[in-house]
Amino acid sequence: MGVMRFFTAPLADDSDHPAPEATYFVSYDGRIIRTRAERVPGELHCVRPVSDSGKLKTTWPAGGGEVRMLSTTSLREKEEPYSLAVELARGTLGELRNQAAIWEQGGMSIPLAYREAEREAFRLFSQAACRQTVDAAEAAELAQRSLELACRADDELLRGYTFQKLATHQRTGQLPVVLGCGVSAVPEEEASTRFTDAFTAAAVPMRWSDIELSVGQYDWSGPDALVAWAKGRNLLLRGGPLLDFRPGGLPGWLEQWAHDLPSLQSFLCDFVETAVARYRGAVKFWEVAAGGADGGVFGIGEEERLTLTARVVEAARRADDDSHVVVRVNDPWGGYQNRGDYRLTPLQFVDALARSGLGLGVIGLEIDLNTVEAARPLSEVSRLIDLWSIHGLPLQVTVRASVGENALPESVAQRWAADFLPLLMAKPTVTAVYWSQYADGPAADPPGGGVVGEDGRPKGLYETFVRHRRAQG
Repeated sequence: MGVMRFFTAPLADDSDHPAPEATYFVSYDGRIIRTRAERVPGELHCVRPVSDSGKLKTTWPAGGGEVRMLSTTSLREKEEPYSLAVELARGTLGELRNQAAIWEQGGMSIPLAYREAEREAFRLFSQAACRQTVDAAEAAELAQRSLELACRADDELLRGYTFQKLATHQRTGQLPVVLGCGVSAVPEEEASTRFTDAFTAAAVPMRWSDIELSVGQYDWSGPDALVAWAKGRNLLLRGGPLLDFRPGGLPGWLEQWAHDLPSLQSFLCDFVETAVARYRGAVKFWEVAAGGADGGVFGIGEEERLTLTARVVEAARRADDDSHVVVRVNDPWGGYQNRGDYRLTPLQFVDALARSGLGLGVIGLEIDLNTVEAARPLSEVSRLIDLWSIHGLPLQVTVRASVGENALPESVAQRWAADFLPLLMAKPTVTAVYWSQYADGPAADPPGGGVVGEDGRPKGLYETFVRHRRAQG
């Protein structure tokens, strides 16, 4: 058992951050170490099952009322508390400088605004590091100012990268990124026209638990209508996820076979083959499974979920070798590892599928804009995409956002889309970006997360997609 303490006063005394539920350690290999974080007056205590060194990730005020998910450098366990502001400034500056050096070596022109902000941030951090043993409160204040400037420098660097990458794509004639959206009900005529003004692809839900409510009794009416609508609008079609290994994602009647792996595999493969064969030639991308890495429906274990996911990938390829098989990763950062015992990181889970040679064609990454994920800076999303690109497979990114009371403010969701959509489009391995939901409604999942309201009126999110759709021609 290891305990690490961090001095947070006076900066965090009147703040909800650092948020214990969004605080954890990461080991040298990227694995999340289970962490129980507790706030006490003036300090943050992190209890871990091991005493190894690691990077602390947590939410922290970044100036201007903004909160970001930030990281320290790798820290060893010691008796005295660390200054959290100082260590977050150290970690942020280290990541920032490393990224700038890599991109500059690759030929990027580094923005002057970045250099000025980074230089001042480092000057303030140097003062904070020297003062922390003399006056901890003064050191924390200096570090906070450094951190806010470092975050500004981070934004400038990422905007420069995005602008230059998109300009390169235009000069070289690189194929445009597919912009798509989930649609759960056939839109009216005017709403259909709005859809095609903003998107070139539609994601049609085909979850098994909604289609086969009892054994052998299928209801394809919903997917049939949506596929016909999308074909009539010449939209690129993605179907699924067919299987979802998270609670509620599989039909309830299947639970009696949960611990009979051969029978379970037979049921899963049969449904996947049935769905793929029904829409062969219409659906170009099949999301065959979601929640494989972080799920646990019916108590199905991690190794069994991996085996079952591999088998359904193979089944989909047999049923339609002209389509592309996609596996969705619901938490690509692996934050779920802080909630339980997992042997594999999400990257390792998908790596096993990619190396199997069974036909995985595309990796789907889902970014769920809850409080923590919406706080991740541009640079962390950029590093996430770069990390997942090591498999050499195309990436499709799906963004979910629950918007409204007790959820994400609409202005935050809109700002996220405006800032991050160009970044995702600038990444060479990202071939498609989907917003999870087109229209709000009583049965919308997630609630309030549509690009048009329940009355059909476009939101600011919609205008963001229209602008980028037109820019691609």
